[in-house]
Amino acid sequence: MSAVGYTSYQGDLMLLTLSAQMLNAAKHADWDQLSLLEKQFAQAVKAHFEQPGLVDDQKQGLATQLLAQQDQVQALVKKAQRDVQALMNVEERTNKAMHSYLNVENARTR
Repeated sequence: MSAVGYTSYQGDLMLLTLSAQMLNAAKHADWDQLSLLEKQFAQAVKAHFEQPGLVDDQKQGLATQLLAQQDQVQALVKKAQRDVQALMNVEERTNKAMHSYLNVENARTR
């Protein structure tokens, strides 16, 4: 294996590892870890795909794998966002109900 091929293989492995770690963090709702990994991943993707000597087939195959994992990460993030929004909606309705109750009670005591 040439030096370029070995470096490319190492880069592929690093990107796949980071992407898998991101997916694992999202599955476990570890959003702080996911955020850190996303920054590392973005830098690694940029550096890797700007390498001279990468064959288009190599880039295509790796990009396909990475995109599939990133789609899974995004689906988990969106689900978590919907869950948080639902909790916020419940909290908002609860707060409105408490305010209404307090307004009625205040009106009675006057």
